[in-house]
Amino acid sequence: PQLPPTLAEQLAREGGPGPSAEAVLDERAEGADAPAAHRDVTVSEPDAGRRTVLASSLLLIALLVLPVHYAWLTRTAHDDGAPGPLVALRGELCALAGCPERLVRDLAAVRSQRLVVRSHPERAGALRVDAVIINRGAQPQPFPGIELRFSDMQGELLASRGFAPSVYLAGELAGSRAMPVGTPIRISFDLVDPGPTAVNYEMRLY
Repeated sequence: PQLPPTLAEQLAREGGPGPSAEAVLDERAEGADAPAAHRDVTVSEPDAGRRTVLASSLLLIALLVLPVHYAWLTRTAHDDGAPGPLVALRGELCALAGCPERLVRDLAAVRSQRLVVRSHPERAGALRVDAVIINRGAQPQPFPGIELRFSDMQGELLASRGFAPSVYLAGELAGSRAMPVGTPIRISFDLVDPGPTAVNYEMRLY
């Protein structure tokens, strides 16, 4: 009688050994660890020529507008005497930050009143000068220098002398830097009498 074929003989007849269980598991594990395939993504960009034209146009507009805008902002005053926008803004910011404000001189806005020149009450050969100055501008400004001029009957100049704010400011205003707006400021100083022929006098601000 013919014996049944062994397992080895049966596998040989079917074409050789198949994959083992361990090989199948290893193959599945490798398939799980394999990275997913990447897809190439194409991102469309604006046309370079159009972007260049747009950037050039914006730059040209800025070059034309900025000088005009800067000139308008940096005006120190309008025609009506009001401070320019940048001057007013700078004053507000400095008031908040405590920085020293840059004072703009406007001599046309300073008025002098009640000028009186008389003999000095205590010193012979000297004169006492009293006057009032007022800042009619829209903002504080530096105190002006004062020049007193004497002339004779024919208008011939005989003597003149200038006085700095440190000379004519006294009391609470001594050492002050900014002339307030709308406040009458009384000033007083002494000088040598130019003589009896100096019958006319005038005060100028500088």
